Amino acid sequence: MKKLSIILFLSVAVCAVAQIAPQDYPSVTAQEIADARRFTVSLAVMGPDWPLYSAWGHCAMIVEEIPSPENAADLLDLEKPFQTMYDYGIFDMRQKGFFKDFAFGIMNYAVMASDPTYSLRFPYQAQHRSVDILTLNLPPEGKMRAVKYLRENVKPENSLYRYNFFTNNCSTILRDIIDMALDGQLYEIASAETEYTLREHLFRYLDNRFWTEWGFDYVLGPPMDHTATVWETLFMPPEMLKVLPTVSYTDGEGRAVPLVSGRKTVAEAGDDMPIIRQTPAATWIPALLMGIVVGAIGGFFALIAAIHPGLRIFGGIFTAAVAAFLFACSLILTHFMAFTEFDCTYGNWNLLAAGPLLLLLIFASVRYAAGRRGARAFCTVGWFLCLTGAVILLILEETGTIRQSSRMILMTVIPMYGLFFAGNLFAVSPKPENRRLL
Repeated sequence: MKKLSIILFLSVAVCAVAQIAPQDYPSVTAQEIADARRFTVSLAVMGPDWPLYSAWGHCAMIVEEIPSPENAADLLDLEKPFQTMYDYGIFDMRQKGFFKDFAFGIMNYAVMASDPTYSLRFPYQAQHRSVDILTLNLPPEGKMRAVKYLRENVKPENSLYRYNFFTNNCSTILRDIIDMALDGQLYEIASAETEYTLREHLFRYLDNRFWTEWGFDYVLGPPMDHTATVWETLFMPPEMLKVLPTVSYTDGEGRAVPLVSGRKTVAEAGDDMPIIRQTPAATWIPALLMGIVVGAIGGFFALIAAIHPGLRIFGGIFTAAVAAFLFACSLILTHFMAFTEFDCTYGNWNLLAAGPLLLLLIFASVRYAAGRRGARAFCTVGWFLCLTGAVILLILEETGTIRQSSRMILMTVIPMYGLFFAGNLFAVSPKPENRRLL
């Protein structure tokens, strides 16, 4: 989405159906409907970029207006339209309390009006991002509703709103405005289910970003794991570009009318831009390999720790570092679940696979590295309990007992925990003079 500055983008929120209620539709007079021919409403869709905040692209609405003769006496060319681009999802990090609010999921963003001639050239074309414009064939009354709604929103007293990545971002607000212009027909047309869950759709835009996908897989909970409808996927701007040209609505006379009357490609994406996967990638495979490698290193050094104190020290510090990383992830997830408005993390079962027990394993691993008595036995039991929790979660997910799919996380920790446990359980017996160290 369009931002004023680079920021770590972890703003995730529960996906829910959002529409503009009929009672909130702007009223339109007969004269305004008659003037609708002077207006053209278009949707500008900008492709994704590598920074995480722009990984899913951006979109804006452009309104062109040919001035009426009575309001354009000073204009040299009455046929030259005024163009205004309406951007939602704008924020300013200089805003008082911005970072504190962001840490708790409170995101007060704004809508901004600008000249598309400049706004499309920078930063999108300058960054080699794709820019496409869809001309919308809206019914006269619906068109004027959209225009009045945008103009009312952009007023200073109305421009701030509570941002939500899935239901109130730059794309969903425009989706809802188009749906309002069609009297709710877009929602009805787009209610069909897709092949994938919201988690899988989200990850299609994270090609070659293994750690980003791993992090999202850990913090996102059950709200992301139902089969997504077409309507829900429109929170991602490129999906608007794909879906809207296929839509036809029924006008007042019962005729089928294509929603999009024209498409113009302003700029092609550069060769260095991210690729949008058509299907979700099997990223659990590299996660599994990573878990095996990390587990093999820790397990091997636990297995041969008795041979030399240096091996024990390295193995203990290594497993303590792994436990510290996973425990830090659990603290972030706990914060999201308990203290923020990032409600797509609510009810997240990943704490069962990587949770508070890891804090004890940090201290146990450090004690093991220092040669404290009983530390290895505690590590053995601790890693076994972590393994048990992860396996239970895998069974619950695969049997459909819970609606969550965190395959990357489980494929990482299950082999890792298992090898850590096995290395400690079957460790080489120490020499008598070193037995007190274990």
